[in-house]
Amino acid sequence: NNFTKNHDYIIRRAIRKWSFRRGRSSLEIMVLIMERYKSIQMKLGLDRIKHRIDMLNYMNKMMAAQKILRLNKLIEYHTLFSNFKKWYELAVTYNKWFKKAPQLIAKNSKINYQIAFWRLRDAI
Repeated sequence: NNFTKNHDYIIRRAIRKWSFRRGRSSLEIMVLIMERYKSIQMKLGLDRIKHRIDMLNYMNKMMAAQKILRLNKLIEYHTLFSNFKKWYELAVTYNKWFKKAPQLIAKNSKINYQIAFWRLRDAI
């Protein structure tokens, strides 16, 4: 019986010692510290999510701009090709140097139209 009284007294004293310091229990202080840590981590996590969303929006805008530039370049090549084709159809009938001039520029090598087509296609 005496042992249980001492045991209870020691437990009560230990609880009092650990729970009350400067008007606040260490448990409350620990809870406040953990809540502060949780709020800081939550803020950091939300900042990371916001940064990732901003980067994805930026990447989408950049990809759209690159797509517009590629389409613009393709349209320029198409107009150049169609204008050159129209000029070629008109020039073949009256200009006898039309085929000789590129052969002289290419050191009298015969022009292979298929190779020229693939080079033009790769250039686009």
